[in-house]
Amino acid sequence: MTPGLPALWGRLPACGEQIRHRTTVTQVLQWQHWLERHPDLLARLSGERASHALPWSFVLAPACSPFDDGRHVVGVMAGSCDRAGRRHPCIVCCTVPRRWLGRRLSEPRGVLFRMARLLAMHVPPRARQTGADTSVVSLHAQLDEIWRADHSFAWRLLSGRGRKAAALPATEDALPAERDADPALVLTGVPVAPWAEWPQCAACGDGGWFWQQDDRGGYVDCLRIAGASACEAGAGFDVDELKSDAGGRHRTVEFEQGQIHEHTGR
Repeated sequence: MTPGLPALWGRLPACGEQIRHRTTVTQVLQWQHWLERHPDLLARLSGERASHALPWSFVLAPACSPFDDGRHVVGVMAGSCDRAGRRHPCIVCCTVPRRWLGRRLSEPRGVLFRMARLLAMHVPPRARQTGADTSVVSLHAQLDEIWRADHSFAWRLLSGRGRKAAALPATEDALPAERDADPALVLTGVPVAPWAEWPQCAACGDGGWFWQQDDRGGYVDCLRIAGASACEAGAGFDVDELKSDAGGRHRTVEFEQGQIHEHTGR
């Protein structure tokens, strides 16, 4: 994984095998180990827990990160599958310093929202059946475009040259029939994040924060993974330990979750 650039790992309906972009084999194993230790989250991603078929934006504190680098991990993950229907999450992530959180997460329609809206077009139920190369290459390029646009906009704000919110990238050019399959259009969330003192709590706390948003940026569902001691999920393990978890250790994770949406006819 390249610090400061979005990485991608998982499966997509347009591909027949697992995809990996800016993600090493060791990092894949770390993510696998992390997911195995969070079965409740996996159930939400797979739709077993009556969750919406929307990507989840997330922030993981260093103690809850799959990686042992002392940085926060931010990104988007969604339940997905490959061309053969084998179910597997698709994860877009990036490691960032603590100061990044306060600058970016206070805006509901920020970079993670835009990345979630983009990823939603490549995973079920909205996935387009296009060629594997076209779909994956397009996704890589658009993720980088969103990330670079956000970075350049932040610098314009700091220099006093930015006054208006950055425009959303052209990820919503789907056909009417494809937009009908968008769950975000039939949900109305709340305008503010459901956690007190957001996003400062993510910058100062331990654990992980997950949330889903409607097409306007409203928060419709949330999930909190609490407790630093419960988040030993790959950090500090070598590859052999990640494969076998030979120590047989078990950790419990406290989940705090709530759906904060209402259905609407819009």
